[in-house]
Amino acid sequence: MNFLEWFDKEVWSEIKIAFKPLAKRKKALAFLAFLVLVALVLGRYNKALLFIPGLTILASLSMIYNLFIRISLGFEFIMLATVLCSVVYGPIAGVCVGITSLFFAEFISTKLTYNTFVSFIGIAIVGFVASFYTGGNITMWGIAMTVLYDVIIIPGYLMTGSNPIKCFIYVVTHIPFNIWVFFVIAPRLLEAML
Repeated sequence: MNFLEWFDKEVWSEIKIAFKPLAKRKKALAFLAFLVLVALVLGRYNKALLFIPGLTILASLSMIYNLFIRISLGFEFIMLATVLCSVVYGPIAGVCVGITSLFFAEFISTKLTYNTFVSFIGIAIVGFVASFYTGGNITMWGIAMTVLYDVIIIPGYLMTGSNPIKCFIYVVTHIPFNIWVFFVIAPRLLEAML
């Protein structure tokens, strides 16, 4: 028995057994292979194919704490994902990342309510405005976008009947957290995305 026969008979059959559960998901594997091929072909867009979904997932999961704490604190990465994707990949990417990650964050944490539309409007505006970044200090730009977002959503939430104390708690946690995020994380992440 030569090596190829041995490999086919012994090793390959073991590999098939090990991956049998995956064989049922042939369409998913084919789609994944297609995405990898697209990523290789579109070499110049490799970073976008990595960072846009990656930041969207990170941002979507960043509010999972709301499953356990029923008050919205400002600890989230939606602002970071929205601003950086808008700055690097343009306003459409920024708006899409912001709205998608906000939707999934609210959906996962079961906080999607009738007045969440206020947040969608705010994040869409930030996603658009953030694209006007002309270089310089991403920290100051990110903080400015955070303040812009809060200035848009807080009056909207108050007008739709939200508790003023909860709105205050959100703002006093959201701004300091994002100052830290845009001071510590954003400059390094922006450099990796470029």
